[in-house]
Amino acid sequence: MKIILLGPFYPYRGGISDTNEELVKRLIESGHSVNVINFKMLYPKYIFPGKTQFFQEKKEFNNIRNQRLINSFNFFNWNNVIKKINDFDPELLISPYWTPFISICISYINSGVSKKVKKIGLIHNAKPHEKSYLNSFLLNRYLDRLDKYITFSLNVKKNIQELNSKIVGKSVFLPTPNKYGCPIESNKAKRKLGLNQNITYIMFFGIIRPYKGLDLLIKAFNKLKKNSESIELLIVGENYESIKKYKNMSEFVKNIDSIHLLNKFVDEKMVKYWFSAADLIVQPYTSSSQSGITSMAIHFEKMIVTTNVGGISEKIDHKKNGFVCEANYNDIAEKINDALNSERKSIVKNIRKSKKEMSWKNFIKALLD
Repeated sequence: MKIILLGPFYPYRGGISDTNEELVKRLIESGHSVNVINFKMLYPKYIFPGKTQFFQEKKEFNNIRNQRLINSFNFFNWNNVIKKINDFDPELLISPYWTPFISICISYINSGVSKKVKKIGLIHNAKPHEKSYLNSFLLNRYLDRLDKYITFSLNVKKNIQELNSKIVGKSVFLPTPNKYGCPIESNKAKRKLGLNQNITYIMFFGIIRPYKGLDLLIKAFNKLKKNSESIELLIVGENYESIKKYKNMSEFVKNIDSIHLLNKFVDEKMVKYWFSAADLIVQPYTSSSQSGITSMAIHFEKMIVTTNVGGISEKIDHKKNGFVCEANYNDIAEKINDALNSERKSIVKNIRKSKKEMSWKNFIKALLD
């Protein structure tokens, strides 16, 4: 099948680009011909909250045609992109939706592509964290230009059905990533990172934003430290808000010798070391549609404690392949304690079952079906 993926790809970094990269590779492995229509300008520098939108290291994609054509701000550019797509004459056009702002140009391009081309949307987030009265209008506009859609959680599908019940869609899962490599032995990872072999590490991983509840985790960690000196907290990720509000918390200052803050975007080749070194992954989010961190934790066969908000806990079966808590620091602390004192072998066995079910092979089948 001739397929075009329309959306962010290398050299852009982040969860959407990572998912697109894995998707294209698996489609090609399945025997399909895939072209990527990428952005040449995604976010203007003045509105991007992080340090950079781009990977610093060079990557080669020998068998992927990655064309940087789309300017998210230039209306006239979009017509040129439509012509390129129609000239390629694909059978299927796949586009992601993750923010209303970028959906404007993607919706326009979808509407201009030949009607004989089937269009599928991959919807990561139906209700952006930054609320606006335009959100619903722009999402509906995007949906109206699709034939079908896929969501990565039941929660997002429910949000879509409340907005537009006419379009057909299905909820699948966010597959576990292969691009970061395989799990490695914990002590080897700790040595690589200069961590103590005799310490139990709980980890917050990913971009730091207000809805991710890092303040709740810091408070929960302070509570846990009262009963255990052998536990430490890893905070690994770039901040998209002021980091000072966390560093100035009394609970942070009090436990500063037991908190390791790596305030940067982690290179791909180092991800496996952080996940393999951690004994427990914690997602203290106060709201969420779904999360790539859940899939990463399952890929690296790590126990996870996650809050019961949005669709983030849908793939976690409490006390079987992880632990689910409420979004308050007392319950987060309690479930972390339960996880660290649980029968780990049994839980890891169940995590491996989830990992097998959430494979890219199964996702590709669901997508093309």
